[in-house]
Amino acid sequence: MDKQQIIETTKKVFKELSCDGHTIMDPQFFKELGYPDEFVDKITHVHVSGEQKYAIYDNDGEPVKQLGGVHYLDFWENLSGVCDPSFSSYKNGRGFRAREYYNRVEHAIGEA
Repeated sequence: MDKQQIIETTKKVFKELSCDGHTIMDPQFFKELGYPDEFVDKITHVHVSGEQKYAIYDNDGEPVKQLGGVHYLDFWENLSGVCDPSFSSYKNGRGFRAREYYNRVEHAIGEA
């Protein structure tokens, strides 16, 4: 995996990324931004829906049993690992962890 390509892509598209720890994105979104297939494929999974707050919904707001895609928190965690391998988050909650990874990436690429 070409880490420099990932960092350069991030510098170009950072403003198009969302600081989100909840959404499951279509992998094509990240590929169209320029992230290498190998990077995106590594974080693409089938996510199984649960009950109540663990339910997964499609774009029409309907609950689904499972959904394939990239969990935005996984994206931020892996991207942070590319930009600063020594960093890890100890925050609780997907949103708090996503914000911490987002801020680390922002700082690492010089956007902060």
